[in-house]
This record gives sequence, C-alpha cells and structure tokens, in this order.
Amino acid sequence: RLRPPMRGHLRRRVLDVGRSGIASDFDGDWRVVSYRSGDNLISPVDGSEAMLSIREGRISGTMGINRIMGAWEEGRAAGPLATTMMAGPPELMDQETILLVHLGEFDTCQVEEAGMILSRDGLILVELQRQGTGESAGAS
Repeated sequence: RLRPPMRGHLRRRVLDVGRSGIASDFDGDWRVVSYRSGDNLISPVDGSEAMLSIREGRISGTMGINRIMGAWEEGRAAGPLATTMMAGPPELMDQETILLVHLGEFDTCQVEEAGMILSRDGLILVELQRQGTGESAGAS
C-alpha cells in the first residue's frame, strides 16, 4: 500500500557510490528514466517532467506535478521533503505518488558518472540519468 507523499523521506542504510562518495557525486540535475510500478520498470508518463536537482546540500525537483524540496546529506534527504499540493491528471498523480514513495523507501543509492540508481533490498526502484550525458544509469 502506498503511503501519502508527505510522509516520504529520502533515506538510505547503505551508500554505494562506486567512487569517493563525496557530495559532488550527487550534485547535478537528474532526470527519471524509469521507476518501478508493480513488477515492472516503466518510463515516466509521456510529456511529463520527472526531475531532481541536487546542489550544495539541497534537493529540489518535480515528480510530475508538484515541486519537492529539502536538505540532502550523504546520499539521502536530511529529514522529510516538502511538497506543493496541486492536483493534476490521474496518471500524473499516480506517477508522482509512486515516485515519492520510492524516494522515501530506497536503502541503496549507486552513483555513476552518467546515472544514479535507487534500490531497496536489491530491487531497482528508480533509475535516473544525469543531465548532459547520453547513457542511462543501468539496464532495466
């Protein structure tokens, strides 16, 4: 059962960054390439914007309709994320709810030059692509 977006927190128990794990590994603009819906990894709704921006200890972005913002430390949000509370088309509201839940439930964050993968118990939840690169974070 999905939890309401306002209860979601970005958190992790294990951080696997592949390089040094310094804050600059996360800094940048990240586009959602795919996310888990049931047993499948699916692409964001056509024409929707699902983006995160991480800079100097802050995270912001949108998962389809509403803006999100909060503090970012060591591969996770430092506390709950704030969100605006606008309504939109049902398919975008569903996408946003699923993505916000995933942002609150991942336990591993892998960062590579071109991408970031958020997973839980070895299962990929969200794949993101660093903007300005042509490769996705991993195979789906």
